[in-house]
Amino acid sequence: VQLVFNPEATEVMGKNHWHLDEDIDVNITWGAKEISFKILRGFLTDGTSVTRLLHALIPVWDNNTDGVVIHDWLCNFPIVLINGKETTLSRSEIDLLFLEVMKFNGLSKIRRTLMYVGIRAYVLLGLKKNSKELATKIALEEQIRLKIDEETKKECA
Repeated sequence: VQLVFNPEATEVMGKNHWHLDEDIDVNITWGAKEISFKILRGFLTDGTSVTRLLHALIPVWDNNTDGVVIHDWLCNFPIVLINGKETTLSRSEIDLLFLEVMKFNGLSKIRRTLMYVGIRAYVLLGLKKNSKELATKIALEEQIRLKIDEETKKECA
């Protein structure tokens, strides 16, 4: 996963944000399910959303960067193909898939458990991004995609 720090999004959103420089095709085997979807270039992520006190235990970026990006994407866009059929994942399914990706990425059981319990607590407490914040983020992502496309055209010319 190639992420680029995005100062404009950081300023607008009020916390550090990075964007994907290129589209990513995601294919995950989860039991008998073959899950596939595409994460679009320009997608913004703030990394692992934990308090500064926990950064020593759970850094914003590590060998689970792809898991964090996948989870962030699915929380915003939960429609995937499962065994070729379009399906909308529930938030609990997204979180369980994140747990599976963390295991695949070699995170320790205690670390996976801490992160999973943290995201489930976030959901159970009813915390989520408000619709205005999400709309702002999506508009920024579109601007980033356009900028990446312009830069690609210049490089190809």
